[in-house]
This record gives sequence, C-alpha cells and structure tokens, in this order.
Amino acid sequence: MTHRAYLAALVSEGSYSVRGGNRGEDCEATLRAVKELGVATNRADETVHLTGLAGLLKAPKEVLDVGNSGTAMRLLLGVLAGQPFTSTLSGDESLNRRPMARVTDPLALMGCSTKTTEGHAPVQVQGAKLQGIDYELPVASAQIKSALLFAGLQAEGTTRIRGGNRSRDHTERLFRAWGAKLEGGPNDLRILGPTCLRAQDFQVPADPSAAAFYGVAAAIVPGSEIQLHGVSQNPTRIRGLELLSEMGLHMSWTSSRTESWEPQADVLFQNGSLAPIMARGQAVVEAIDELPALAVAAAFAEGTSEFRDASELKVKESNRLLAVAENLRAIGGDVELLDDGWRIRGSGGEPLEGGIIQSHDDHRIAMAFLIAGLRTKRGVEVRGEPMIETSDPYFMSNLRTMMESAS
Repeated sequence: MTHRAYLAALVSEGSYSVRGGNRGEDCEATLRAVKELGVATNRADETVHLTGLAGLLKAPKEVLDVGNSGTAMRLLLGVLAGQPFTSTLSGDESLNRRPMARVTDPLALMGCSTKTTEGHAPVQVQGAKLQGIDYELPVASAQIKSALLFAGLQAEGTTRIRGGNRSRDHTERLFRAWGAKLEGGPNDLRILGPTCLRAQDFQVPADPSAAAFYGVAAAIVPGSEIQLHGVSQNPTRIRGLELLSEMGLHMSWTSSRTESWEPQADVLFQNGSLAPIMARGQAVVEAIDELPALAVAAAFAEGTSEFRDASELKVKESNRLLAVAENLRAIGGDVELLDDGWRIRGSGGEPLEGGIIQSHDDHRIAMAFLIAGLRTKRGVEVRGEPMIETSDPYFMSNLRTMMESAS
C-alpha cells in the first residue's frame, strides 16, 4: 500500500500526505525513486508529504536502483512506459534474478520499447505514447496488473486486464478513490486513459502479511497472546490470516473501520492447538507471501498438512519452495518437497530441535524461521543476509520482546 501511495504522486495532481507508511527498505527505495523522477517530498515523524507531478516526470540522470523491491520495479515499469524519455531500472542481485518479461511483454503491446537482460533486470525503458490493449494475465499477479493499470492510466483508449483471480486490489482502490475511470471487477478490469489522478491524504493500515508472522508466533508458543492495531482487513489480503484461523489460531478482530479507502481493525491473536491444513488453488494464490510462515505453523500442527499450487514461490526473492523445505529439515521438521508445494508432518505442538538455517537473502524466509526458533530446544541461527529491514524494520525488536515474554 505504501509503494502505491508514493508511486501515485507521479501520475496525480495536488499535494497529499501518507501517514503511517511502511518504513522498510523496499518502500524507502520507492520513495527515493519518485524523488529522482521529480516528486517533491518532506517527512515529518510518521508522515510523508508529497506533491504530485500530474504525469510530467523528470528524466532520471542515473539508473533507478530499487534495491530488493520487486513491487517498485514492476510498477515503475508501468509508469515509465508512458513517459517521453529513456530510463533504466535495476536492483540488487536477488531482484535482478527475478522475471521481468511478464511485465515488459504486455507493455510492448501498448507501444513501449524495453531491453531486458535475458528477461531480467536491469531493464531499459524507452517510453512512448501508449495505446490501450486487451490483455489476459498469464499468472495471478497484483504487480503485473498494477503495472498495466499505471500504464493504462497514461494510454489512449481503454486498457482491459482479464484474469487475476482476486489478487490484491490496493491499486484499484486507490485509483477509484482518486478519480480514475476504472470499471469492472477482479477478473475483468477496464481503465480509460489518459487520466490524471486527484491526490488525497492516505492513512496506511498495518500490513496483514507482516501480521501473519506474529500470528504464527502466537500459534506455536503455548499461552501466547499478541495484539496488533490498525491491521488491514482488505479481503484480498487476509487469506493467510484466515488459513491460520482455520488451523486453530484464535483470532479476534475489533474496532473495525475504514480510513481513507482501506478497511482496517485491531486484531488479537491467542494460542490454540493447531490442526493440519490442506491448502491449494485460489487460497494459495491469495496467501502466497504468507506461505513460509504457514509452513512453520504446519510444522507444529497435530497431523499432516499439504500446500499445493505454490510454484510461484520458486521465483520470489529466493526459491522459497526449496528454502522452506531445507530449513524445516535443518531444525528437525518433517517435510516432503513437492513439485508445487510441501507435505509437512507436524510435531503435535512439541518443540523442534532447532539449528542453523540459510536465509538465502530472503526476508520472509529469515522471519519465518526466526519465529520458528521461539519453539525450538536450542534456538535458530540465521546464516546469510536476513534482509528483514526490507519489509519490517521493527521485526527484530518485536522478536526480542516475544523472546523475553516466552522465557
């Protein structure tokens, strides 16, 4: 949500504030990129003030480096596709291994010329006057969909985006609130361009993907109780939390409200015995970012869990399918790696042994197994760069608090 709030300054008019935005390195990379493209910004405490460019971007003098942020890179491709200059996007070693052709291919159909590095970043973008297209998404991806919405906002005529299977809809909510000519539902969106958005202030809810890791902590440590405030209740984002609830985590939502255009509430997680789960299909698509955490929960459940249709994990910051399986084995878990998921035999709530795990420079892998370490006999040591600052800069301090409470 923070990414989209910052990027919207590039294609909107007026000044606005983003309150409570994510301070992780990924979102900070997005903020740096919009500044390099000409957006005036000012930070005061937890609020960032921005002035929109109304689509009149400044050509960057250097390569736009977005670090580890796949969201920043893919959505910026959609913005830059409609600009009258050439620019180059790059990232860190991990991001530059991730596929970008799934975004550049439809942008080419709209009239934008790009040069990738064998389908990966760095990506050179030669912006153009775009034309609307009718495009069916090859995979359910909010990033591809959002890139095409940003491009469609600048294109002549209607851009139609079909497929998507209810991927997260933060971009659609923001666009509608800010005046985009956007019609349709989750599997058939139509945006009429060119249109300039009208900026509004935004109160960013807490990320439900991050909340899921704290939910797992409560689920696996006996007697645990964790409360989080202002967590997004967006229906396209809480499937991971719903799966945890199905497994047996006690979850209570209170003080539900809508601030800006996103629903949010306070949530209380309370420990409960975990049952196994069979997750596949749309549920897995909607919970794709939470799957490493859910796999950890399954390792402590009573019985055998199975996760299928998760092949997309192979092209995240690491091959998360393989990383989860290897690391669960390393700490004493019983897991079978499948072509598109895992079969995990739980410990019945008993502690695992613990040991050394490899982060593969992936924040969600590091976070998931640090949480697992709360319920091991000898703890968990993370090897490799944890990268946790990319998404949740408060995670380590919160983890220390949980460790003190659990001891």
